[in-house]
Amino acid sequence: MIARAFYVPGEDIAQHPLYREEPVLVVPSKAATRVSRGGLDWARLAERDWILPPPNTPIRRTINTMFAVAGVAQPTPIVETYSIKTMATVLRSHLGAITIVPRGVAAELVQAEGAMTLPHPLSWDLPPVGVMWRRESGEDEKIAALVASVAAVGGRV
Repeated sequence: MIARAFYVPGEDIAQHPLYREEPVLVVPSKAATRVSRGGLDWARLAERDWILPPPNTPIRRTINTMFAVAGVAQPTPIVETYSIKTMATVLRSHLGAITIVPRGVAAELVQAEGAMTLPHPLSWDLPPVGVMWRRESGEDEKIAALVASVAAVGGRV
């Protein structure tokens, strides 16, 4: 399985990290110039209409932590979703919308048209995307070949 691992592997699960992704702010294209003016102002951003992952998910907790570290109350979302299609639709139709997503997701939102990334550098502590498999699978050579192939293309998966 290829996923973001949030737990230490146990005796029965092996993991191999593939790549890390940085967070990116994404807004509607028509609002990008206005929103990107000046420095990163978390209080101003918190007032926008947020598209956030569902509550109690690792990415949502990480975003909430980013606001807390900035000393700003976490925003109330207008939409809670992981769906790229839903996020793209909201970004195309709602000028006040904003989201923080991994760079790979941001690229898909921009490609769907109607959205742009903001130039502000962000950081978060999400674990890397990696490959996980059961140690007892008996498919060690096949799994090693798969891991090597996926690692070779890195974040372009």
